Amino acid sequence: MTDDGRVFFGDWYHRRQFGRLDVINRTILHQTDDQRAIMPQLYDFADHQATYLDDQLEDMRRNVYQQATDLHNQLETLEADQAGDSEASTGGRVASNAASSSANNGSGLRGLLRNFIDPDEPDGDAPEEQPVRPARQPQRRGNGLDINRIRRQFDQAKAAADKAFDSQKRQLQVAAAVTNYEYQAVTKEYDTVADFANVLTSMADDYMQALKADEGGQHNA
Repeated sequence: MTDDGRVFFGDWYHRRQFGRLDVINRTILHQTDDQRAIMPQLYDFADHQATYLDDQLEDMRRNVYQQATDLHNQLETLEADQAGDSEASTGGRVASNAASSSANNGSGLRGLLRNFIDPDEPDGDAPEEQPVRPARQPQRRGNGLDINRIRRQFDQAKAAADKAFDSQKRQLQVAAAVTNYEYQAVTKEYDTVADFANVLTSMADDYMQALKADEGGQHNA
């Protein structure tokens, strides 16, 4: 604790101010959100010491890459649709060629049979029926444009997410190290974080009990 009442854990470089001592009320005041967040962080660290940093990095990674992930999913969907359109178009052409070939072969066979049965009969006056061509599947011409647009957006989002992740990763690593130091400082004096929290809560009552005990000792002297 400093002369002006500011309370810190330890004396390391990145130490955080835990609060300020209220001398009149005999309590430690947490004046900012960062100070109020220290106790919950200590509880969390105590429960997940082995995975504390990894859990925070995973949560951050999921948030930072959310836009890139959504764009990647859109890109995969568009590419799958385009592949399906291409297969449908190819299948239609193959079926049409097969039907035309079959009709031509059948017409030639019927001509040979007529010549064999009655060579003098001219080829039939009625025109041969033309095979029915399967309807051509419409293709989505805009699909390629959509894929290129989404791919550009994905590349931009991915690059921005990579940069943000690298920057925030370092910040989380430093913050986790500071929380570890704070935890070590607390458990050096108290068995658990909960014991330390109980001392903070009862600080005023303990002080008054100490004063009464001191006064009683003086009267008995």
